[in-house]
Amino acid sequence: MKNLYVIMGVPGSGKDTQASLLESNSGFKIVRVGQLIRELSKQDKKLNKIQKKGDLADEVLVNELMSNALDSQPEDSNILSDGYPRSLTQAKKLEEMCMDKKINLVKVLFLYIDDEEVLRRLNIRARVDDTDETIQNRLNVFRQFTLPVVEYFENKKLVNKINGTGSVEEIHQRIKKVLQK
Repeated sequence: MKNLYVIMGVPGSGKDTQASLLESNSGFKIVRVGQLIRELSKQDKKLNKIQKKGDLADEVLVNELMSNALDSQPEDSNILSDGYPRSLTQAKKLEEMCMDKKINLVKVLFLYIDDEEVLRRLNIRARVDDTDETIQNRLNVFRQFTLPVVEYFENKKLVNKINGTGSVEEIHQRIKKVLQK
């Protein structure tokens, strides 16, 4: 049976970095929906515009990308979803996918950092879509759409809150401790 873990946090909380460490150190298979969308947006002007503004991509498209990505993972793998779900409807769709595909939704790893740290990190990162305006919009989108997802999964006792401040290694050790529970 496939096991699914979800890593969540505000933009700049270190999800990608920690996902990469889990992939190389613990053998997790990573599904990066944001990366899939960035790739698609190179050919799709409308999607590119949405992405540059920092808004959420079309639900149907994102759900389809996630479903296909789950199907492509080997049996008995530990899968880590980075960047999905980002809305309550996506969270419910993910649960539905897990039931249909007989995937065990194990834990949600929620990396939390304060806004000051977000701005500091994103200004250092300097990705093309990390303008001050886009960063602020992405934080607003996170609070409006993704925080309710965290609350939804909290009610199902799946959320593990992890302090995302500190060195990459300190944060990674906190995550590994949660995974051992």
